[in-house]
Amino acid sequence: MFLKSTKQKNGRINMSIVYGYRDPVTKKTKHKVIENLGYVDEYLDRYEDPIAYFKEVARMRTQEMEEEEAGKEIPLGSVFEDELMDENEDAMRHLGFLPLSSIYHELKIDQFLINRQRSKSMDYSLNDVMQLLVYTRVLAPGSKRASFLQKENLARSFNCDWFDVYRALDYFAAFREDLLLHLHEQVRINYKRKTHVVFYDVTNYYFEIDQEDDFRRKGFCKHNTRNPLVQMGLLLDADAIPIAYRLFKGNTH
Repeated sequence: MFLKSTKQKNGRINMSIVYGYRDPVTKKTKHKVIENLGYVDEYLDRYEDPIAYFKEVARMRTQEMEEEEAGKEIPLGSVFEDELMDENEDAMRHLGFLPLSSIYHELKIDQFLINRQRSKSMDYSLNDVMQLLVYTRVLAPGSKRASFLQKENLARSFNCDWFDVYRALDYFAAFREDLLLHLHEQVRINYKRKTHVVFYDVTNYYFEIDQEDDFRRKGFCKHNTRNPLVQMGLLLDADAIPIAYRLFKGNTH
């Protein structure tokens, strides 16, 4: 993957992350847009050099994809017969998402996303992407691409391709506040949310990058890491069910 920057007639520069591949029929190199990022000037308040930043994002996604592809190669003799799953065990793994699906639909997340998508023109399902990410996050935590690769292991179909997963993230970010409010209301209705006591928890996420940017900043961490951080503040009710969250710069105190 690489960052493609295109200067428009109005002088603005549009950025997109593009995946290059070789067509097996024509043997020619083709490009597919994975994510349209928008204009450079829209990010100047967040990043000193948006083009350099998103070039690094594209590089990291490529590295992530290559590492996952390499992980599929299993040396001969490295797997013993008693480590292999039998047919019944494999089938149970495929059905492990069903209890999660019940909760997902009880919270009416599907209705929320389907309603939001009605006014948009797209050939994939935001609801399917969200379900795939939620189920695999619980059953087999990993990257977004790793989650997509788990798609065939679940006993249901998902109307999305792997690059659709990245595209959907922008929509999820735009719906964030409305979705949190929707979930709060559904938890109140279905689980009788208790807010007479609330808890606030802070978690740090660190990034193995050479330089800080405007958001990922070096700050205090109980693990004494020297890497740039992003802080997440999580608000929970009396039953430890999340109410809302917010992300902060790593040097926020």
